[in-house]
Amino acid sequence: MKSIRTIRLNNIRIHAFHGAIPTENIVGADYLVNVEVKADWGDAAKNDDLTKTINYAEINDIVREEMHKQRILIETVAECIVDKVLDSFSLVEEAEVSVAKLNPPMTGEIESAEVVVRKIK
Repeated sequence: MKSIRTIRLNNIRIHAFHGAIPTENIVGADYLVNVEVKADWGDAAKNDDLTKTINYAEINDIVREEMHKQRILIETVAECIVDKVLDSFSLVEEAEVSVAKLNPPMTGEIESAEVVVRKIK
């Protein structure tokens, strides 16, 4: 029987330099990134074998690498993270990434602006 299991990385906090306003590219902003991957890693759990699952430290590395590439849109960042996760792990069948810019430069009090991308192989 095939099972789908989930791995989540929650609230990866990163200071990065994305945005359409020139000062955002100089001062930067704080972001929260969440990643969810779905895969059948049951053999890893049965055998306590890291080589048969998705190493979430490597997912964290992908997030940090992509977040440090300066871009205008957080939509672009989220798409790139999802694509790289799907390309990097053959076990992953579905991935979702959210990227939230904390305290975005807008009128009024706004906790965050967030985009979410979900892709299925």
